[in-house]
Amino acid sequence: MGLEKTKTLPNGTSGKYWKITALNCDKVNLKVTFHISLFINKAHSDAKGSSLDITKVFHFTCTSLELSGDLTALGYAKIKAKANSIVNIPTFTFPITYTQRVYDQDLANSIDV
Repeated sequence: MGLEKTKTLPNGTSGKYWKITALNCDKVNLKVTFHISLFINKAHSDAKGSSLDITKVFHFTCTSLELSGDLTALGYAKIKAKANSIVNIPTFTFPITYTQRVYDQDLANSIDV
């Protein structure tokens, strides 16, 4: 289980498989943190290959019902939703205007694999 979307790093290396590599769940406070890392591909990840030194961290508040289920599946669903959410970025001009973009361009529109 993972997400697929290609990212090319500044050194020219490309990866296309994003996998949750760590999670921390605080069921008392209903908080969960997911670390998602980029790998060359799924086969490389499945073979216990190392990630491409890019890891993103996402923090969420959840319901107790959400935290009682499959946390990995929850993580991918929440990460995809957050990555695709629209945020307003101030232009720092006068008058202040805003441009819209997705929260995380590296993971927006990724597909489940």
